Amino acid sequence: MDIDTHNHFWIYDPLEYDWIDGSMSLLKRNYLPEEFSNVLANAAIGGCIAVQARQSDAETDWLLKLSDEFKIIKGVIGWVDLCNLNLHEFLEQKHQHHKLKGFRHVLQGEEDDFMLNPDFIRGIKILSEHDYCYEILVYENQLKSVRKLLNQLPEMRLVIDHIAKPNIKAKPDRDWIQDLKAISLHKHVYCKLSGMVTEADWENWTPENIFPFIEHTITCFGENRVMYGSDWPVCLLAAKYNEVKNLLEQYLATQCKDSRDKIFSSNAKEFYRLFDH
Repeated sequence: MDIDTHNHFWIYDPLEYDWIDGSMSLLKRNYLPEEFSNVLANAAIGGCIAVQARQSDAETDWLLKLSDEFKIIKGVIGWVDLCNLNLHEFLEQKHQHHKLKGFRHVLQGEEDDFMLNPDFIRGIKILSEHDYCYEILVYENQLKSVRKLLNQLPEMRLVIDHIAKPNIKAKPDRDWIQDLKAISLHKHVYCKLSGMVTEADWENWTPENIFPFIEHTITCFGENRVMYGSDWPVCLLAAKYNEVKNLLEQYLATQCKDSRDKIFSSNAKEFYRLFDH
């Protein structure tokens, strides 16, 4: 079963989703599992990981409720206040759901040194104690801070979202190349091949624009630590769902079938511990 490791759901509200600006009018409507189930079926994808799009406890609860209703949702990445001094107790009381796999904070909206706050790091370590993963959402210019963060998280299950959002309108930047390579040396860190078309020219991107970024990411992390993600519905700003999937399929066409199955399926099952679904 193929897994899409990155998608979002929402009932659109301009106040709750204020990051959806005028250039993203396509996203100013509801996107829900009923619609996505058909999208996945048409693309021969068997399940997905629903990722938070709001930074609230209510978001986590809502996504878990959706996961109870829709079998395509194999796992949920929620949000929690990692600086909460009572985080241990909160996790024990609130989050015993078997589909809750981890958490994410929108670090791309914070100052670079936010992630190095001792209370924030303490919170991530507590997630590990409860057997949750953590997803790192940053821009490429924040990767040096990520490198410092990783030095304090030697065994935590971590994944970089959207290959750290490099500028795909240009050729791969030297700093992104070097920083991603350094991060990949931490063998407990994975990377999602997701969110790439929206970092390219929305109207004029080509596979050839994006292939060098895919190549470097797979070269760094290897075939065992990268995962397919669509970033639906955000990806629709630049491409149809099947175009996003086929972009990676096209790149992997020259690879062995085992690589394809790992990147679209078994790596996600391993990282998110989906063997019971």
